[in-house]
Amino acid sequence: MRGWFCVLGFLLTLSGASAEPAGEVLYVDGVATVQSGSASPQILGKGVIVNQGDVLTTAGGSFAVIKYADGTRMTLRPDTQLVVRTYRFRGAVPATESAGSMVFELLKGGLRTVTGLISKSDSRAAVIRTATATVGIRGTDLDLRLCNGECSREQLEALGKRTPRLNSPLASARVVQLQGQAYSLGIDGTRHPLLVGSPLYAGDTVETGSASYVVLGFRDETKVTVQAQTRARVDDFVFDERNPGEGRFLLNLIRGGLRSLTGLIGHANRDHVQIRTATATVGIRGSGFDVFQDETETFTGSTWLGAMAVTQLSSGETLEVHASEAAGFGRNEHLHYVAANPHTDGPRPDTVEVDWHQLFGRDSFDGTESGVWLYVHKGPVHVDGLNGQSLDAGDREVLYFDFDGKVYGRPILIPLFFDADDTPDPTQIYHFDLITEIKPSGVDVVCRP
Repeated sequence: MRGWFCVLGFLLTLSGASAEPAGEVLYVDGVATVQSGSASPQILGKGVIVNQGDVLTTAGGSFAVIKYADGTRMTLRPDTQLVVRTYRFRGAVPATESAGSMVFELLKGGLRTVTGLISKSDSRAAVIRTATATVGIRGTDLDLRLCNGECSREQLEALGKRTPRLNSPLASARVVQLQGQAYSLGIDGTRHPLLVGSPLYAGDTVETGSASYVVLGFRDETKVTVQAQTRARVDDFVFDERNPGEGRFLLNLIRGGLRSLTGLIGHANRDHVQIRTATATVGIRGSGFDVFQDETETFTGSTWLGAMAVTQLSSGETLEVHASEAAGFGRNEHLHYVAANPHTDGPRPDTVEVDWHQLFGRDSFDGTESGVWLYVHKGPVHVDGLNGQSLDAGDREVLYFDFDGKVYGRPILIPLFFDADDTPDPTQIYHFDLITEIKPSGVDVVCRP
């Protein structure tokens, strides 16, 4: 006769508080089990509670959909084993506080996850570990697979049936260097703390705190230092390495200061690069320059390489500012040359070394290699491999790390096994989500057979 045991909600009515559950099962197709500690594995089914420390396993041809307490959703692919190493969720917290932490360990197989409040409140708080790579998930929708031959078979089966897509970075820039605190504000209103490797897209706004700066590397090899207490927006960035002269680069300096070193777009077509402020525009002449504007509409610009053209919007007057020269104006003043630009904190970008291949480069992997494969539907993601390796990925990018810790990078093409995969997106299975949300208190009971 099969025994039953019950897992209570967040409070036990008779024996006091119990450990908070991590999540619950929304749906299982096929056979899946959960093992808690040294207990025997139990069959997973809809409504079963998942706890910290549990080992979740799906059989071949099976999958399971889990919803965690912070809203994270996860589909476990067939023949997968996942350990919930750490799961702590504090509930809704102020924007300046962390909502908790979660650490998963993927032992075999694969998963798709769309993260919730924990990763959105703290970009360092959500991690998926594998034997050779640690994935930091920063508010992300991603596919992660440990491939030991099955991906190669799927790749070869899909050849000729599907057209592979380029694995092209969509990010305009990535963070190269950071001091203090800096944030990005997306066009959808989302605000994220910036870390080294974080991507920025056209429309994103960068904000820095006091005694802070961030150095950005753009895909056309432009380098920009965003100085302390600055707010700047990437209004437009278009770049094709095959035709850089058709690219466009437009930054809007809302307040504060920038230090910029022109990249490939400016070298190919200087008229397609511009810095705008509320009172002036800056055109480049193959330049390294600094610009600053404060709340009183005082503008100052100086050049340390090449030249720039500063145009005052109110008067239409333009001055060419060459190396070692500076120009500026205050409210109700005309544009004129000044002795120097005092606003030059943060590193000059030509002194900052950048590994452009690591930021945006691609490699000749073909999807048949065994190892850790990661497809980011929506980023950002930071991956640390063995021997100090690290890569960052943004929207619709793929990363690869081999099992030996020697080879890693971005493939030129997105592997077909990602496009051919029919494992369900955990957010699109609406009819599975019929279970009451896990709440911080109550006496709901879910029984495991």
